[in-house]
Amino acid sequence: MAAAGAASTSAAPLEPGIYAVDGEEVIGSLAPKFRGMSFAFMVTAVGPGSDVQMWCADIVAAGKVPDGKDMAGRDVWALHGHPFGNVFVADGDVLVECDSAWNRRYVWRLSDDFQGKLFREAAMPPVSAKAFPSENFVQAVVSKDPALNEPYSPSTQTIVEACAYFSEPLSEDSKERQVQLVRLYTAETPLYHEMNQALREDSLDKMRYFGAYIKELRDVFKTDHEDQIIDPFEGTVWRGISFEDPEAAIKQYQPGKIFVWPAFTSMSTAKSAAMNFGNLVFQISCCPPPGQYEDDHPEYAPASVGEWSCYPSEQEILFPPNVKFRVQHISFPDGENGLVNPLVVCETVGFDTDGGIVEFSKMRAARAKGEEGLGVEGSAAVELMALLTQQREDLAALGQRLDDLACRLDGCEEGMGASEVRLDGLGGRLDACEAAARAASAGLEELRGSLRACPPAEAAEGLAGLRRELAGCATGRDVAGLRAALERESAARSAAEEARKREDSRLRALCEDLQGKLLELAGAASREKGTVQQRLEQLQAEAAMGRSGLEQDVARLSQRVQSMLAESLKGQRGIEREVSRLSAQVQEQFCADLRRSQDMDQVLKGLTDKCYMTNMILATEKLKHETLEIKTLLAGPESKRSSHHGSSRRSATPGNPRATLDAAVQGVADIKSALETLRLQLPRDAQAPRPGGAATLLPAAALAAGISAAAPDAAAAAAAAAALAPLPAATGWLESPPGSSRVGAEPVAAGGALQAA
Repeated sequence: MAAAGAASTSAAPLEPGIYAVDGEEVIGSLAPKFRGMSFAFMVTAVGPGSDVQMWCADIVAAGKVPDGKDMAGRDVWALHGHPFGNVFVADGDVLVECDSAWNRRYVWRLSDDFQGKLFREAAMPPVSAKAFPSENFVQAVVSKDPALNEPYSPSTQTIVEACAYFSEPLSEDSKERQVQLVRLYTAETPLYHEMNQALREDSLDKMRYFGAYIKELRDVFKTDHEDQIIDPFEGTVWRGISFEDPEAAIKQYQPGKIFVWPAFTSMSTAKSAAMNFGNLVFQISCCPPPGQYEDDHPEYAPASVGEWSCYPSEQEILFPPNVKFRVQHISFPDGENGLVNPLVVCETVGFDTDGGIVEFSKMRAARAKGEEGLGVEGSAAVELMALLTQQREDLAALGQRLDDLACRLDGCEEGMGASEVRLDGLGGRLDACEAAARAASAGLEELRGSLRACPPAEAAEGLAGLRRELAGCATGRDVAGLRAALERESAARSAAEEARKREDSRLRALCEDLQGKLLELAGAASREKGTVQQRLEQLQAEAAMGRSGLEQDVARLSQRVQSMLAESLKGQRGIEREVSRLSAQVQEQFCADLRRSQDMDQVLKGLTDKCYMTNMILATEKLKHETLEIKTLLAGPESKRSSHHGSSRRSATPGNPRATLDAAVQGVADIKSALETLRLQLPRDAQAPRPGGAATLLPAAALAAGISAAAPDAAAAAAAAAALAPLPAATGWLESPPGSSRVGAEPVAAGGALQAA
């Protein structure tokens, strides 16, 4: 393809959308960048077996080729960023990719079959979920106020005007505004491409610029709020991804691996759509715990936005940023499972929230902990929920089987379409061959006429030149060979027609078989649904009966508790009466014992008095005896009395008063010793002073009275009294016991008389 010197004209704008390569399972996306002046082209999906590489380039008008045109006057666009420096030659809705030597490589055609958000951009590989949301995401998106128009961080209105060419003001109504944001995301503008690139690169500057729009679009997927327009998705989706080294990629996604897609990512519920593109397919099961979307903690959940998309499609699910997944296992093609590429089977384990990613396992643990205290009715409800969950999973599996059958049916239809395309191509080639044969025949006839009209020499020379030309020209082959080729093409066409008929018959039989299986599955699903409904009604009836029985048991237990409380109250009152009676008896017994103790005290005091009087009598008798002896001694020297008293006392002679007095003092000392012995033998309370006043010196008084009576004359009595003067101080310890005043009256009087004398 050579350049021509045509007049310089501006390049016509390209048609944005999804392009596919002729004869290859390759898809690319063309998106505008600056209002038709430049574009971005990205290879978004490559089928197995294709040699097309994944690349992304900015498209700008070539300007000089030499004037941005090829020899046919078509626009030429340079691909800045293409790995081989290729160019696009625009021909309507067809983009011809050529290398630097103008050799045609691929033909890209605008395809209506792949329009939508699924193939608008390549699904970048998921990344490890060590710290998500990232600090840049929190700073640029979570903390952003979408209404503020700040330096390097504009408002949502400014972003959609600059990147989506949306000049109208966004609606103030919450629901209508969400619809506008979704529609702008799905439109063919630079917005979605540049925004997702900022999220994938985790670029703080780029995310700060798109932060307001990212936050508002992310809020569309927020559950549990008043103006929610989406229905959270539950089920299984697929997405194929092209890796330069799929074997190395598989090693990064081993079972148990946790990862996230940091950008908005489209998935497909049609398994075949993902299986036919990429060299590694991700199958993701999104089954949050029951009641996940009904609590008071909103999350950002995946959902279908086809209702508001510029390209409505019920088979595409959009995942918001930072949804967490875990790899369960990897399935490899084995010739029996129908896989073309390795399948990475994953499950969703957590959603992003305003407080960060929350995993389902923690929610399940919290709910399980809250269900530990449930009674019989609660346990029945839990079992019912588990049964319903199992039935829902079975129905989902049944739906998956139906989807697989539908995919197989779609594949059969696609195969039929491909066969028809091949037949049409063969027919076209056959028609071209027939036209070439007719042209060759006409040329030969014309050549024969010319040879006949020419002289022989010139004819021979012309014929030789013609032979030389035919020898170097592909169209100069002999007619026989051309006819043989036509016959071969005709035979091939007939064989292809027969093969098509056989394929049609086989496909019809397969479709009938599939329809029969679908009817069987529908009948089984209907029967299963009826069984589940009956079981549900049975469980509800059992729960109602259990609730009624529980209420009766509670009423019966309440009556029993009330009767036991009444009996306990009656028993308590009887116990109180018995305690009062026993207390009265104990008090009476105590009073009786107290009176008995007082009587015993009186008896003891009486006995003490009697003992005291007995001792006093004995002491008095002894004193009388001693007094009699003193009287005898004072009466005169009598040998009989002297010998009678022994040698322990001094001998008294008549007319010797001093000796007589000494004998008397010695007798008093003996009496004092006897009284001391008597005091030690008395009880302690009998020795204490009387509270009434002075002590009663009974022995000293009695002794003084006895000496006074026994003295022969006044002189002797005075001498005896003088000798006994210190005796009261020495014997003052002896007192009359309580109640014995009658005994001590006479001795006190006698003592007073003695002291007076």
